[in-house]
Amino acid sequence: MISPTCAKILNKINILIVATLLSCQGNTRSTTADTTLPISSDSTEKRSSSPEIKKEKSFVILEGEITKTVYEASKSSYHDFITYDSLTYAAKDGKIVLPVKNGQVVLTDNTGVPHDENIETHKYIGQVKPIHKYVIEVHLYEDNFFVLIDMESGKKDTVNGFPYLSPDHQKIFASQFNPYETYDHINPPTQDVELFAVTKNGIGVIASKPFSWYFKEVYWKDNHTIYVKATTVADGSDFIFKKLTITEQ
Repeated sequence: MISPTCAKILNKINILIVATLLSCQGNTRSTTADTTLPISSDSTEKRSSSPEIKKEKSFVILEGEITKTVYEASKSSYHDFITYDSLTYAAKDGKIVLPVKNGQVVLTDNTGVPHDENIETHKYIGQVKPIHKYVIEVHLYEDNFFVLIDMESGKKDTVNGFPYLSPDHQKIFASQFNPYETYDHINPPTQDVELFAVTKNGIGVIASKPFSWYFKEVYWKDNHTIYVKATTVADGSDFIFKKLTITEQ
């Protein structure tokens, strides 16, 4: 039979054992909770943002002359990759709503509030289905350009003029009339050409060049050549015909 003294000692030992076990269980739950950390907004942003496009190659735009006959001969073979369905996502109450994979992109017009300089209007043009982009024309107070919006991610890429996609879907040609004094070697106005590369990370400029003649029509002859119908004065009707060749430098 256990003496009263031994019973007291055993009772204290049991209490210590139970307390220790409870403490260990509590620490185990606490450790699990501490290691399950919520994703911060910073980390989410880093994963969703695309890295800058690196210029692995350098390109130049070379100018040449062609005849009207040559220009017209290849014109019918060019395929415009834009699906013009402007009524599909027409603006309603000053807003264009475009569905993307995980939600929607909303473009809201500003008719000049609080000042005319704040004007910003949007027009949905269509879709460039081979590269999964919506085409939006944007007008500001003293500028205009086009925005290509990815149909899946909603990422926006800006091009300076109407986007012409190359036959291999790897380049976009765009140009914009520029009335301002921008260049030291050429007087205004100019037609500013930009060439963009289309990559999985987005769209980025790979070559640019101003010209002193003004584009009326443009099309890709092949993946490296663009044919242009132009005039030597901004509103002229006497046409000239040019060939722009894209080459690696």
